[in-house]
Amino acid sequence: MAVQAYEATLISDNTPFDRYMGAPTLNPPIPPDPTAMTPQEILGFGLFNEQGTCFSCHKLPIGTGATVFDVQPDDQGVPRPGIEDGILETMAMADGQMANYDHGFYNTSVRRFSEDTARAGTAPNAPPFLNPRDGNKPFPLSYVELTALKMQGKLPPDVARFVPSQQMLPRRVTTGAFKSSNVRNQEYRGPYFHNGDSATLRQVMEFYARGGNFPNTNIDFLTVDIDGIPDIQFPEFIPNSRINIEALVAFSANALTDQRVVFERAPFDHPQLFIPDGSPAGAPDQDLFLELPPVGSGGRATPIPRFLNLDPQDPGA
Repeated sequence: MAVQAYEATLISDNTPFDRYMGAPTLNPPIPPDPTAMTPQEILGFGLFNEQGTCFSCHKLPIGTGATVFDVQPDDQGVPRPGIEDGILETMAMADGQMANYDHGFYNTSVRRFSEDTARAGTAPNAPPFLNPRDGNKPFPLSYVELTALKMQGKLPPDVARFVPSQQMLPRRVTTGAFKSSNVRNQEYRGPYFHNGDSATLRQVMEFYARGGNFPNTNIDFLTVDIDGIPDIQFPEFIPNSRINIEALVAFSANALTDQRVVFERAPFDHPQLFIPDGSPAGAPDQDLFLELPPVGSGGRATPIPRFLNLDPQDPGA
């Protein structure tokens, strides 16, 4: 809880995007700066913000829809229900049929659903994770499945009190659904997706341009917004698509990056840390450690490295 409370104070809100937008609701207000982003980044921002594209899951200014701010739990920690604006949502899936799903968790067909169960998984198949009111099956991980059990009277009171009340549809989409990640400072957070599928942001955008890796395999669980972004499809053939995809990468890499994070300046500095790194050969009772040198409030002289030092615009092989 102490770590969580500390991390909640680390808000990387000094990016070109933040300066471009300003903060009119503050007292005193911060006026927007139209020069804070380049023309290329502004074009990318427009594409990012279009209906049915990135913004649908990665809501700005926070950068994701999977937040406490979105689900607004009460003082007991119970997330707010709601058909369109809460932890339990209803959406037309890629096949046109309606289903319930957990807010902020989506199947984007990075891998076949049979390889990545994700939100459809369960707690460990052992006490105390077994549900005595549902044949001692392990509790599901998803809120929609927990809510469905609650509405059937199949949750014990000590669990049911933390689960919203709302009737669920027969179809509940949890298989292959992963949390929508935060897009701030993502230039330095590769590789991307839950399995490291993409090494650069250019590869991420091309993933969305083609509509995912296994859309037909995952059709029963696929979010509707993964059907390919028209403005960036076929960048190798259509000049505007190439311009657009490069603009999206520029916005995602540059305009959403806080230089305090890049150079580990306060409040993103840290003390000396020792990280466990296994044991010496033949001495399992001993520990090896990696040293992470201290960084003071002034930060580093050089930026933190990108994944494999790759340029965000690198399309790869």
